[in-house]
Amino acid sequence: MTFTSAGDLATGTSLGERSRWEEFLSPFRVLPSTDDVCWCYGEFYRYLQRNGMLIGSNDLWIAATAAANAMPLVTRNHRHFSRVPGIEVVAYGG
Repeated sequence: MTFTSAGDLATGTSLGERSRWEEFLSPFRVLPSTDDVCWCYGEFYRYLQRNGMLIGSNDLWIAATAAANAMPLVTRNHRHFSRVPGIEVVAYGG
């Protein structure tokens, strides 16, 4: 799970207590921001902006984290993330 996804979960009321949030996250490894993640973010931002396809900043952080860690990005929003070059996007339903 990306650090941004963990942060998004912390904003919700259902996990509003830190102990509940930590318990929910316990089965997952939270991937941190690194120099490589930051560089991928910048590359993706420049590319998407130049091509008029910019996505939200949190989604860019998620894509950059996947790319920097050479991991697929699993999402319900395949079409949205498929704008980002060079990442594997895996769609799931539900």
